[in-house]
Amino acid sequence: MRQRHIFGTVFTLESIVAGGVFLVIVGVFARVLVRRRSETSDRPERPRLEAFYVGSLAAFAVFLVAWTAWRNHEEQHAADPAPLRVDVTGFQWCWTFGYPQSPAHRSVSGTCKGKDIPTLLVPTGRTVQSRGR
Repeated sequence: MRQRHIFGTVFTLESIVAGGVFLVIVGVFARVLVRRRSETSDRPERPRLEAFYVGSLAAFAVFLVAWTAWRNHEEQHAADPAPLRVDVTGFQWCWTFGYPQSPAHRSVSGTCKGKDIPTLLVPTGRTVQSRGR
């Protein structure tokens, strides 16, 4: 499952960044509360500090969106464009499925009596080309 690995790393990185931003915000908030109670004088505004804060948050947001899009792009191009070929051979009231592209040229067959019924197996998200005989 390639998607699970890719988006597992995306989720991990985003969780770490979100946790770090949360801790910074809580720390700044606690500092402001402590200073606010100890000082009653008016303090001047600090536009440079506010601009730095907004710029840092914007940089984190741009990084997370770009990194997630890059990982998603990587996942989208992981699919094999060639269709999977399955040879289907029918015989009296049953069938055999052959997979000529597999390394061992596997096939699935059965007698179609009781629970001995062959099952066609195909991968999710991949085109399948069946060829009957």
